Amino acid sequence: MCKVLMSIGVKKSKRAANSKFMMASLAHMSSYDKDGLGYVAADGTKIWGERWLVNKNAFKVRTSRSGAAQKVHDIFGSALSSNEKEYNQFGSGGFMSATSILLHTRKATCARNITNTHPFVIEDTALIHNGVIKNDTKLMAGRKAISTCDSESILQEYLYNGVNIDPTLVKNLGEVLDGWYVAGLISKDKDGRQIVDVFKCDESKLQVAFIKELDNFVLCTTMEILEKTAKDAKMNIEHADSLKGGMMFRFDAKTGEKILEQEFLPECLDKHKSGFYATSEPSSYTSGKPIYNAYHPRGY
Repeated sequence: MCKVLMSIGVKKSKRAANSKFMMASLAHMSSYDKDGLGYVAADGTKIWGERWLVNKNAFKVRTSRSGAAQKVHDIFGSALSSNEKEYNQFGSGGFMSATSILLHTRKATCARNITNTHPFVIEDTALIHNGVIKNDTKLMAGRKAISTCDSESILQEYLYNGVNIDPTLVKNLGEVLDGWYVAGLISKDKDGRQIVDVFKCDESKLQVAFIKELDNFVLCTTMEILEKTAKDAKMNIEHADSLKGGMMFRFDAKTGEKILEQEFLPECLDKHKSGFYATSEPSSYTSGKPIYNAYHPRGY
């Protein structure tokens, strides 16, 4: 499965340390999840990010376009036949100006390409996701897709239901999302405030650790990644715990202040309890070839 790492409400005096921590995480985040790496960052007003299809190229390889080619790309973008296939970016900014960063490494459950590399972005809302949505074909019917990845269906449902505007409507996502998931989104609420929403179902893992040198918490898929990253960055975990499912937490993207928490019922819980799903999480690529998965609507 994929891995997520979220640092929310980075203090101005801790941005260099936060950047060091994020960079130290890359090797551990990519240890088993090598099918793409991307991030979305925010500063309380705008979002920006980058995606690499080859994880080891992250923050090393960027665009090779000349000045003129860049100007043409800025106008025509993905319509160009020469559109980049291993790297792309949106918005502009850097880790040193970010107040919140959501990082994702991918283990593909559908086509491995830059289009399916997280984050997925629609206007001022961006998503990273760990898990598999099994009814994505049904959820995406009649909608204009920006990828062929099941994860996009969460972003589409989030916006369709207006969860950013009314957080109580996360219950609608709990009712329709079939599978397992940890989701992190950056969006704007009804007052135009930039927010970070984090929610999960019961069967997906999400750990939280307070890092002394950051004077803040980070969220990650596994405690192992957090421990190894802290060691490499020469930082200390002062406290750690795991988060249960059926809760959405909303934070101010600039300050990291918790705005609210909203309980919801993941309807897929009963299916997990009954053994309806496969007993192990699917691994889609071995030697670059997808493994057939009868539980996934597309078969892989």
